[in-house]
Amino acid sequence: MKNVKHFLLLVLILSSLTFVSCNEYKSFSSASKVSQLGGNPFLYNLSKGMLKDLKNNLIENGLKGSVKNMNLTTPLATILKTPDQITKFKTMLNTIYMVPTKKMDAQWGNLGTVKDLVSFVAKNGKKFNFYSK
Repeated sequence: MKNVKHFLLLVLILSSLTFVSCNEYKSFSSASKVSQLGGNPFLYNLSKGMLKDLKNNLIENGLKGSVKNMNLTTPLATILKTPDQITKFKTMLNTIYMVPTKKMDAQWGNLGTVKDLVSFVAKNGKKFNFYSK
């Protein structure tokens, strides 16, 4: 009986240490990295997919240097600089996430960071298939 109590006590201690060492949940508004969104599977997968799509779009358009160190707080103006780059990216968003072009055109000036863009697509997109890639 004494061994069972010690075993249960050991299990309790190990369990509590495991839960204490887990990452603390960060809200979308305070997150700067996709990995901080693990508590919200939709925004985690959307952010992860959109960053991947954005990086691929930039590389396809010869802007490989813009891809380095990109995260949720990266300003869009620093990575999409010309009207042609913006148009190609909007077309890609419309194709992949089915974001209405008129809404995107109307709101583009209000989107400052990658996080703003993810939030916009989450609200206005119509297609989210994270498992097809």
